Amino acid sequence: MQYYVSVLHDNAKTFKQDQGADQCVLTAAGYQEFYNGYPETQSECGEQVSFFDNLTITDEMKQTDLVFIENNQYSMVGYGSDESPAALIAGKCYAYYRLDGKGDDGHSFKVDTSRC
Repeated sequence: MQYYVSVLHDNAKTFKQDQGADQCVLTAAGYQEFYNGYPETQSECGEQVSFFDNLTITDEMKQTDLVFIENNQYSMVGYGSDESPAALIAGKCYAYYRLDGKGDDGHSFKVDTSRC
């Protein structure tokens, strides 16, 4: 995930989309909203609503407790029986993405799959 976002950011810089207001950029996963060249956590481009929306949800996943949490501050996906960030973190099977400082300071990831 970190590599993918780095590639997207470099691509945004190449096309002079790394400064200024929100922009919709076509990526391999569809349109994604960017701010200062980093993908937003909550897309308003119409096709995606989450940083993790490009994950393919299989029938097996639908039969489990796969949880997506999304707001303007972070995106999170993981396995758990409770749809709260604290529960997913405690379950130690999650991926978390946050756009820091509206793009000025980059982005951060937390991934813990030790109990998956």
